[in-house]
Amino acid sequence: MKWFHAHKYLVLLAIVIIALMLEPRVRGIGMGVAYVIVLAVFMTVFQHRRNRITGLMLGLPTLAAEAACHVVSGTDRLLPLVAYHALIAVFLAFAVVTVLRDIFENQRIGFDHLLGAFCGFVLLGIAWGNLYLLNELVAPGSFRIRPEIAAELQHEETRRFLFNYLSFMTLTAGGFEDLVPVATTARNLTWLEAMFGQFYVAVYIGQLMALKATPSVSA
Repeated sequence: MKWFHAHKYLVLLAIVIIALMLEPRVRGIGMGVAYVIVLAVFMTVFQHRRNRITGLMLGLPTLAAEAACHVVSGTDRLLPLVAYHALIAVFLAFAVVTVLRDIFENQRIGFDHLLGAFCGFVLLGIAWGNLYLLNELVAPGSFRIRPEIAAELQHEETRRFLFNYLSFMTLTAGGFEDLVPVATTARNLTWLEAMFGQFYVAVYIGQLMALKATPSVSA
C-alpha cells in the first residue's frame, strides 16, 4: 500500500494509456474501458474524504449512464449516450483539478508528481474528446470526416478513439485533417481546448518544473 501511494500517478498513467490503446482494437471493450478509467481515477486521485464523496457523486451516475447505453437500443440510446459523455467529461475535469491541487499542495515535488502532471494532461484530453463526441451526438454533422474513416463512427470503440485522437492532436497543436470541426460549436470547442492545452503546459508544467529545480521555493 505504501508503494502504491508513492507511485499512484505511475499506476494511473499506465492503466489509462493501456486502456486507450486497447479500446480501438477490441470490439465490445468500450464499457470495460470506461469502468477501468473511472475506477483507476477514483482509487489514485481522490485520496481525501471530501474528494471521494464528490468523486462518487460524479462517478456512479457516469457508470450508470454507461451501463444504460448497453441496455437500451435504437433512438432511445441517444439519451444515455449524451448523459454518459457529459458526466464523464465533468468527472475527468474534477480529477484534473484534484491532481493539480495535490501536486502544488505538496512541499516536496518528486518524480511521481511529474507523472501526475502528465496524467492531468492525458485526462484533460480524454475529457475534451468526450465533449467533441457529445457535440456530434447532439448535432450530427458538426465534424467533416474523411470518407475512408467514416465507417469507424458506426462502432463505439473506434468512434471514441477518433474523437480522443482529435482531442490530443488539438492539445498538442498537431492538427488532424481526417476529422475537421465545421459547426460553430465544434470550432469553439477546438480553439478553447487549444488554449487550455497551451495554458496547462506554459503555467502548470512550467511551475512544476521550477519547483522541482528549486526545492526551497516549496518549503
